[in-house]
Amino acid sequence: MVKVRFYKCNIFLSQDAPAYLELDTEGSTIRIKAYEGTVIYVDDTATNTNRSGYAVIQLWSTNPNPLPAIPIGRMLIVEVYDTSNNLLERHRLPYLYGTKYKSIPIRDENNNPLSCNISALVYPFYYCRYNSQYVDIPWSPDTEDRQFFEAYRVGDKKYYYIGKVTELAPLTNLALNPIEKAIVKIVYKIDIPVLSTLLSGVGQLPYVGNFLNSFFSFITNNFLWLERAIAKAIGINIPVINVEVDLSTNTLTAYYEQDIAPIIEFIIIIAVLAVFINLPRVLDVIQDMARVAEVSAKAQITESIAQQNQAVLSRAVEQCGGNHECIAQVLNALNVANTNITNALREIESLKSEVEKLKSQRLIIGLGAGLGGLAAGYLLSRPQIATKIIERVRGL
Repeated sequence: MVKVRFYKCNIFLSQDAPAYLELDTEGSTIRIKAYEGTVIYVDDTATNTNRSGYAVIQLWSTNPNPLPAIPIGRMLIVEVYDTSNNLLERHRLPYLYGTKYKSIPIRDENNNPLSCNISALVYPFYYCRYNSQYVDIPWSPDTEDRQFFEAYRVGDKKYYYIGKVTELAPLTNLALNPIEKAIVKIVYKIDIPVLSTLLSGVGQLPYVGNFLNSFFSFITNNFLWLERAIAKAIGINIPVINVEVDLSTNTLTAYYEQDIAPIIEFIIIIAVLAVFINLPRVLDVIQDMARVAEVSAKAQITESIAQQNQAVLSRAVEQCGGNHECIAQVLNALNVANTNITNALREIESLKSEVEKLKSQRLIIGLGAGLGGLAAGYLLSRPQIATKIIERVRGL
């Protein structure tokens, strides 16, 4: 299939904002026709223009449609033909078009104008990457609160902001101070159908399609696996500092330490430009994003726990095969140890007694001594891991 999408942005907040189409023919030679209603922007079938390889094609320099007072969704149709003008594919590409709600100037620590790279995600289909001294908000937060904006600049000084439109809208300017590193909080909404489609669809958590509905509580309690799978599917590949799960609200909160890595940029590239149809799933999963001051754990501790979790799970899946009861017992055993990292101090004593209890029950019925020994060693190591966490927290 030919890859075709808006280039960098499908949000247009003025009539003279140009629009471009990104095309990758994937080795084929084709022709395209791009139109909206009776307005035709590109028609290779009429000009006998053949295209192959990668190209960025201008659709319009001025949108022929009047600019609405409130942004509305419109639909561009792109048809793909062979060189004999036989229709091969039809793509429907949504875009947002209308008068902006507000432009907020960006200022540095000396109150001077600051040009930043800006990324925006607006539910459900819209995204934009641009460079400006302003953050442009498409519409009022009273209408839609699932709009996320990220502003960053890396040069002689590093500046960074990430947050929702509800935080930006009241501001008269966005004042940024130089920083070296930032900690970003992302709150994921744990929704079974969306997660199942997102994770199993991209192959990041192969067993989720089979087990998510039956063993949702087990999998969500093993939150480190879930966070890593979601982050990989969305395109976030930066150190995770801490993870928290609140099953009363069905949310998973992850804290990432970054050297001004553009998180929304990752999401746009992976979820939008690579596979556009995944964007609504991504924005259904992400409930909130914000920069925070600090959290009370460190990445290497979380990585250590996650690696040990994965070792036990891999062995369990290997030995359990498709036995649901067997998998359930594996996950249940790990849940004992996978309480929120920030509660590590209270875990220590209970873990010691829990290890002995699990050992006496041979840990996991039906898996044999090999897996039992692996899980026992894993659980026995948790008090030492917890102690390291406490030492680090006290040192903050």
